[in-house]
Amino acid sequence: MYISRRTGGGRGVYEFAGYGERGYSISQLQNKEFVLVIPGIFKFNLGIFLSHQGGKPRLVLKQASIIHIQRQIAVLLLLPKPIRANTGMGDYPDVVESEKYAIERLEISQIRVSDSTVEIVPDFVILKNRLAEKRIQFIERFMTVAQYWGMSDEFPARIGNLLRLHHAVIGGGFYLDKRSEELVKDLQSECESYSLEQGLSYRKEFDSLPLLVEISVTDADARAIENPDEVLENEFVSAGRPIFEGAVKKVTVNAYERNPKARKACISHYGFSCTVCGMNFEKMYGEVGKKYIHVHHLKLVSDIKEEYEVDPINDLRPVCPNCHAMIHRQNPPYSIDEVKSFIEKSSNKENG
Repeated sequence: MYISRRTGGGRGVYEFAGYGERGYSISQLQNKEFVLVIPGIFKFNLGIFLSHQGGKPRLVLKQASIIHIQRQIAVLLLLPKPIRANTGMGDYPDVVESEKYAIERLEISQIRVSDSTVEIVPDFVILKNRLAEKRIQFIERFMTVAQYWGMSDEFPARIGNLLRLHHAVIGGGFYLDKRSEELVKDLQSECESYSLEQGLSYRKEFDSLPLLVEISVTDADARAIENPDEVLENEFVSAGRPIFEGAVKKVTVNAYERNPKARKACISHYGFSCTVCGMNFEKMYGEVGKKYIHVHHLKLVSDIKEEYEVDPINDLRPVCPNCHAMIHRQNPPYSIDEVKSFIEKSSNKENG
């Protein structure tokens, strides 16, 4: 099941396909709003619905101000702006270049239909230009973006502020419009400015996430020079003070403030290796992977519905993006022990 780009007439439209194989008919899905779901974590109203156009089931916008599905995917995943038509496609080897690539297809792993909505769980996103295709795992990428929301104080102030704004936009329960694209564009520009200052090769037309990985741990003195008040505020946590998480925002999509101090305390105790598979990014990739890891909340914040005192040692675990994505392949999420058992079974099967 997937949402795919069609280029009849050269313009490019998006169609929903494969639902019949899941036992659904067009009449069961038509005129219901599509909601994108990361199981156990996130629901996002897309503001699109299914309609018959030219005898085919195509996705149309609920409001004229909403950007279409492929551009919403780009905003959610911090990707540069894609195009719909084949005209203007680029031939950059790494595929992703602003307004020179297309989001060809969004593969969907699960669907749930209610009286008013069609909930879809994304799987892979297929990116394409004239030269090549690229597959990215949607949940893994989104979890990495969300991790950087919580680490925004570790970035240069200008980049950190834009990451916080991105978090507010995605978690605010609003439909995405052109202003959300401008926010991502501003982040790309700030990344380019930082890259030039540091003698790096990043350009604002490209995917900013690899650069964010590279600069995720920023020199504290440099941040203090850029915004000393922000650093003092962020670093002021007295010994023994409980760390709170939660603080539910009453919006269409429940969003939670996650304290970066909890993440730091968790990693300080467990280290930067994945609790599930043991992978260590620095050992695997060298300097570029230094101090990079996701943190998984064992106790789902979305189930608590109130502010609570988080115990970084008992409530959190460091996990790599792949294992983090696998944990959230279902709702409720798999446990760490369950995902460990999947790896063990797969390994035994290969060696058997």
